[in-house]
Amino acid sequence: EDCIEGGVCAYPILITGVNSRDVEVSVTDDSNRRTKGAIQDKKQEHIVLFNAKRKGEHVLSFTTRGRSLIGSPITVEVLPKPSIWPVSSGITPPIFAGTESAVGRVGLQGVDPSRTTVAITDEDGNYIGDGTLLDNGDGTQSILFNPPKEGKYTANVLLDGVPVTTVPFTAKKPQVEITPSGATPLERPTVGEETRAGFKIDGVDPSRITAVVKDSTGKIVARPDLIKLPDGTTELKFTPTTEGEYTAEFF
Repeated sequence: EDCIEGGVCAYPILITGVNSRDVEVSVTDDSNRRTKGAIQDKKQEHIVLFNAKRKGEHVLSFTTRGRSLIGSPITVEVLPKPSIWPVSSGITPPIFAGTESAVGRVGLQGVDPSRTTVAITDEDGNYIGDGTLLDNGDGTQSILFNPPKEGKYTANVLLDGVPVTTVPFTAKKPQVEITPSGATPLERPTVGEETRAGFKIDGVDPSRITAVVKDSTGKIVARPDLIKLPDGTTELKFTPTTEGEYTAEFF
C-alpha cells in the first residue's frame, strides 16, 4: 500500500544473509530529520515500519554492527494526506435557479478526483441531485450544479462515499430578460405566410420558456414552439390567419 503522510508506513523488503534482529533502520525525511524504523518478520519477506510525519521522500538506511547492508539506502515516497477543503473565491457571480453554474470550489490534496462525488441537499436536508467537479488546473475543483428553484442548498463533497466537507450556496430567482434580436417584427407579418421573430433570452434556459401569440383583442391565437438557434438566440415561428397586430408573450 502507499505510504501516507501522518500514518505508519509499512514498506516491504527482503533481507538475506543476516538476522533481521541485528539490523537497524534509520529514516531521514526531506528536512533531514532522522528517526528510527523497525523491522517486522513475515514468512516470505520483511516489513519496515516507520512514522511518516511528513510528505515527500524518505531515505531508509540499513546497518548491522555499524556496517551498511548491500542495497542500502532506499528511498520511499510518502504521499500527502488526503484532504479536501472549501476554497473561498472572493467575489463570485450570483447563482440563478434553472441555470448550471459554479456553485462553489474545493481544494484537493493527495486525492484522485475520480474518488470524489458531490451530493446536493436543500435547506431541509433533502437530497436534490448530484453535482459535478470541474478541474480548474490549479489544485482546485469547481462544483457545477443546476438548482431547480431558488433557495438555500448545500454541496456535500464525499471521498470514497464518506462526507468530508460541505459548501453552502444560495440560488436566486432568475432575472429573465427577453429582447428582440433583429428578426421580422410580429406586427408586420403576411396573412397565410409563416413569419419568424428572433429573441435573445438571458437568465434562464429557453426550454423553460412558454410563448403565446395574441391578436389585437388579447385572444390567444397560437402557442408556437421556441427554437434555439446556433448563435444563442431563440426563434418563434407563427402563421397569421387574419390582418391585424399580434403580440408575443412569454412565461
